Formats: sequence, structure tokens, C-alpha cells
Amino acid sequence: MIDEIRGRLTLTVPEAGRIIFTVGRDAAYAAAHRGEIPTVTVGRNLRVPTHAALRQVGFSDEHIAEVLGLGRSILSSKGGGQVGIALLQVDGPA
Repeated sequence: MIDEIRGRLTLTVPEAGRIIFTVGRDAAYAAAHRGEIPTVTVGRNLRVPTHAALRQVGFSDEHIAEVLGLGRSILSSKGGGQVGIALLQVDGPA
């Protein structure tokens, strides 16, 4: 699982569904539209911020930083350790 997403800041909805949430394409889009999978809209594309999805399934900030290739110092700022990886605004239900 981790090797497929290492270094990627966003995933497609089907990728996030398959890799992180272990659901199929249709279920992933349905969950994203209900707000159960965090998404951002980029133009006409619905994307899943990797850090938000990993946090939702219980990964620690340190483990998320490792997966995304971010240094630990980025996470040690104010904001509960989220400054370096919480740069994308997560939308509610689409």
C-alpha cells in the first residue's frame, strides 16, 4: 500500500478508494460525494489529499511525513504538527 502512494500529495478518488480505504471505484466516488473521503477540486478533477486520507485512517503525522517524503522539522511547528502537511483545504461533500 505505502509504496504505491509514497511521495504523492494527491490521489485520484479510485486510487484512494482502492489503496487506502479498500473499496472499489463506485463506492469510492459515492463516499467522496458523501464527504466520507476527503477531497479537493482541481479544475474539473476531484482529488484526494494523501495526508488527509491517511490521517482519516489513523496514520500519525510522523508516519504521514515519512510516506510523503517530508522532513520531520516541517511537522514540528505550531498547529498540532500539521503545518507542513495541511496546506490543502479539504472540501466538504461535493
